[in-house]
Amino acid sequence: ITIFGKRELIAFRQAKEESYDAWLNFIDDLYKRGIKGSNLKLIVTDGSKGLHGALDMVYPLVSRQACWVHKLRRVSNYLPKRYQEECHNEATKIYLANGKQEALVLFKSWRRHWLGRCPKAVQCLEKDIDNLLSFFDLPRKHWVKIRTTNVIERQFKEVRRRTNVFSCFSNIASCDRIIYAIFTHLNDNWKECRLKDFTQFA
Repeated sequence: ITIFGKRELIAFRQAKEESYDAWLNFIDDLYKRGIKGSNLKLIVTDGSKGLHGALDMVYPLVSRQACWVHKLRRVSNYLPKRYQEECHNEATKIYLANGKQEALVLFKSWRRHWLGRCPKAVQCLEKDIDNLLSFFDLPRKHWVKIRTTNVIERQFKEVRRRTNVFSCFSNIASCDRIIYAIFTHLNDNWKECRLKDFTQFA
């Protein structure tokens, strides 16, 4: 999302896995093509270790926001079913706080409540708490859009919806053409749909 409030899909690459090398090749290519990061305020990620390793190499000084949706799913993996709803609802209050200090107070309260019963769930959230609260450092009107990867995840769903109808692709280039066409269509739809809350010039 640019400083002008424009959403844009700027690159994609096929890879066999989300490894460090695959992510580094992708991100380094962005850098070489001109995305130097001088205006880059925040990178929102799903927690992939390979991606974070690559970001450490190319954009080490840019703040990162861990996706709350992905993180709470992982927390749930460490919770007995009988605790999942209650624990999840309490954790949700952390990112709905009115600011970072209030969020930290709510996190500490949540931690005290659940540490004895579900220590692994608490550790899962605690290890990324700094990155989970990065979004509070940006303007409040942006918070709901930048605390998760939902903006891009919806587009991944669209790619899967369009590509799943093909039983197979004849080669890598044929798959690239389909994905490129999907992204071009999405970008065209977004041209006149500026996210005013993100622009610094509204």
